[in-house]
Amino acid sequence: MKRSRGKEGVHRHPAGEPQGKSSPDTILVFLVLATILLAVSALSSFHLDFPPTEEITSPEHKPDTYVWITGTSTLREGLYLFTPEQLKEEFPGLLPPDAEEAGINGSEQRVLAIQYNGDYPEVVNLPPEVANIFFRPISVNRAGKNILSTLPGIGPVLADRIVQRRKEKGPFRSVDEILQIPGIGPGKLAQLHEHILID
Repeated sequence: MKRSRGKEGVHRHPAGEPQGKSSPDTILVFLVLATILLAVSALSSFHLDFPPTEEITSPEHKPDTYVWITGTSTLREGLYLFTPEQLKEEFPGLLPPDAEEAGINGSEQRVLAIQYNGDYPEVVNLPPEVANIFFRPISVNRAGKNILSTLPGIGPVLADRIVQRRKEKGPFRSVDEILQIPGIGPGKLAQLHEHILID
C-alpha cells in the first residue's frame, strides 16, 4: 500500500494573494513608519512654557533678598527672605541704592544684615557665620577659629594665631595688621583681601 505524499498538508496560494509571512523588508518599513508617527504625535503634544522675553529682560524684575535681622523684640534673630516690595515696606528709605543692587557672587539673590538699636534699624555687616554661608567677606575681628579656617590659605593653625592675636592685642584696626601674624605675608594677604573685612 502506497502512502500519499501529504497532499493535504500542501496549500498553494494563487498568484497575487498575500502570503501568511511578511518579508523582512516589509517589517522594517512598517517599524520605521510607526516610529516616525509616534515621534510626530509625541512632539505635537509636547511644549515648553518659556516666560516671555520681556519678563526676563524687564528692569522691573528684581530678585528677592536674604536679610539677617537682629536686635528687635518683634522678630526672632535669624535669616529672612524678603521680596523687593516687602523690603521697601518693612524698611522704607533704609537701604542705599548700592545695597539694593549688591549681589551674591553673581547670584540673583542678595543678602543684607539689619540690626535694631531700640526702634531704629541700621544696615550692618553680616555675622561671620552668615557671611560664610553666602561667600561674603568675613569679619576677622568677630569670626571664630572654625570660620577663619575656611578663608583661602588659612588653615586651623593660622586661624588659631589670628584668634590669639586678638586676645593679646585687641581687634585688628586695619587689614595690614594681619601681616603681624606669623605665616601671613603680602602674597597671602593679597589672596585674603576680598574675603575679609575689618569692623
